Amino acid sequence: MAPLIATPSASTPSQVQVSMQGMGELTTQRMAMAAATGNTAQIDRLEQLAKAKAQELAVQEARIKQQQEEIRQQAMFLQQQQQQLLQMQQTQKVEAQLKQLKEDKERLERQETQRQAEAMKQQVEMLKSQQEQMLRMQQMATQALALFKRLLPLP
Repeated sequence: MAPLIATPSASTPSQVQVSMQGMGELTTQRMAMAAATGNTAQIDRLEQLAKAKAQELAVQEARIKQQQEEIRQQAMFLQQQQQQLLQMQQTQKVEAQLKQLKEDKERLERQETQRQAEAMKQQVEMLKSQQEQMLRMQQMATQALALFKRLLPLP
């Protein structure tokens, strides 16, 4: 029977534990066979081998835990980065909306100013027209008065 050896491909603590159990059974079988034959040197060697494998598996398990912690920290960092990115996008969106509102306000103010200027221009033209008409009426009245004075003899 081939010995069970934990390899770097064992990536979770449960897989390491299964490998250790298999190794324990194998070592126990070998130790029983060695004890049956009375070979204490072989038992000592098997115990050392079991201790070394257990230590190797403990190191692998610690490395896996460390990797899992690093992955967890990286995930938290990425989540923070994503949150910051979303906030920046929201800020840019709000800034774009504010810019659009400002441009719309300025455009409306220009239109209102133009409308008011056009209305004032029309009023000025109307007042000029009325003034010209009043001058013509005054001239006509002056002419009518002069004609009336010529036609009417004064006593």
